[in-house]
Amino acid sequence: LALATRLLEAVPDSARIVLLGDKDHLAAVESGAVFAELSADPSLSVACRADLAALCGLDPALIVPGTPVQASALVDSVVWSNRNFRFAADSGIGRLAADTVAGRSGAVLAWLRAGADDSVRWLDDGGATLQPATLAAIEQGFARYTAALQQSWAAADAAVRLTAAFGAFRVLCAVQGGPRGVAAANEAVSKMVNNAVGHGLPGCPAGAAAGMVAGMAQRDPRSPWFTGRPVLVLRNDPGLKLFNGDIGITLPDAHGALQVFFPLADGGFRAVAPLRLPPHQTAFAMTVHKSQGSEFAEVLVLLPAQRSRVLSRELLYTAVTRARERLWLVAGAPVLAAAIGANTRRSSGLQARLREALAAPAR
Repeated sequence: LALATRLLEAVPDSARIVLLGDKDHLAAVESGAVFAELSADPSLSVACRADLAALCGLDPALIVPGTPVQASALVDSVVWSNRNFRFAADSGIGRLAADTVAGRSGAVLAWLRAGADDSVRWLDDGGATLQPATLAAIEQGFARYTAALQQSWAAADAAVRLTAAFGAFRVLCAVQGGPRGVAAANEAVSKMVNNAVGHGLPGCPAGAAAGMVAGMAQRDPRSPWFTGRPVLVLRNDPGLKLFNGDIGITLPDAHGALQVFFPLADGGFRAVAPLRLPPHQTAFAMTVHKSQGSEFAEVLVLLPAQRSRVLSRELLYTAVTRARERLWLVAGAPVLAAAIGANTRRSSGLQARLREALAAPAR
């Protein structure tokens, strides 16, 4: 609420503001539910529906939503999109997302147990130690990336190809710490990738830019850096033009020195030395919070072994809707049911205040 207030105060009165988002996503970290309350009533006036019908050549009765039940300061200002461009509503991912938002935990578990849709696979793995099936799913998810690491490309091509391969799959965790959190998952995947490629991946010797893999020395176990390490920036650094959420791939430059290559808007890449980076972490796995705004062809969602206060239907919905084509859901049945049943309730009082403002006489 405080952040939204500062934003609106910084915008001139003559400006128009367009807010785009998903009201069912994770609740705000701080107090309030500004977007959810502002977008709660997508009602249209009779005049607006008539105008839209004339513009689109439709019967006004076919235009939804209808007229507001009560006076609203945001009438004709809210539109809900009924089409998802990431996945079809009748797909397995779409069905799971809809049932999660509705809190239908029983229906979700019954449907997942039936295994009727290949786009969603439930791995009933609720232990502190991940089961072989879960590890196999993670290895399968990163198979394209590990295969790309084993190819020999010029340094300029490597950044393009590896960035594309890495963006196809991601592990999303509910928590940062613990045996099923981001840190543990990143450590496990780093070892998995290194083992799959068959060497320590510390970088290239001088002059070996044409072959990323051949001739590499053993990785220094004291260093977190290796060729192919994906890096997630955790804090803005305007001087380096790096911002929270940026992801780069660690690769050797033409001289064999490891650099982190970040994609640019024009399709190019910018190399930054590891020692110059702002706070960062390995990015094979990331929290659901950090994944907001991102999408991947395939996603593996890893929930904690025990029920946690951080689990909610909003968190699960956000994680599920990051996937375009395929989803692995790794959780024990009790934890999964608890997450779907936990609805985060917050109120900023905006709806009531807006109605009061509308009803108040003009001064």
